Amino acid sequence: MTKNIKILLGVHRDAFQFFEDAYVFGSALVRDYPNDIDILLIYDERKLRDVRVEKARLATILGQVLPDCVFDFTTLSKGELVHTNFLERVRFLGLTN
Repeated sequence: MTKNIKILLGVHRDAFQFFEDAYVFGSALVRDYPNDIDILLIYDERKLRDVRVEKARLATILGQVLPDCVFDFTTLSKGELVHTNFLERVRFLGLTN
C-alpha cells in the first residue's frame, strides 16, 4: 500500500460523511507515484442535487491533506453501483468501511 493511501485512510471519516461509501481504485493501489488517485464516491439518489457541492468540499479537504496529489472522483448512486457492477470489475480499497 502506498504512503498516500495510508494517509487517505487516516483522514477523519467526517470528511466523507455525505457519501454512503468511498473507495480508492486504480494505479494508486499499486504504484508509489501514480498520476492521480482515483476515488469512487457512492451517494444516495435522494441527495443528487448536493453531490457536486459535497464533492468539491471533499476535494478541498483532501487537497489540504495531500497537496501534491491529483484526485479523480467517480460518483455513482447506490443504484448505479449495483447496475454497473463497478466494484466487481476493479481492485479497490474501502475508505469508509
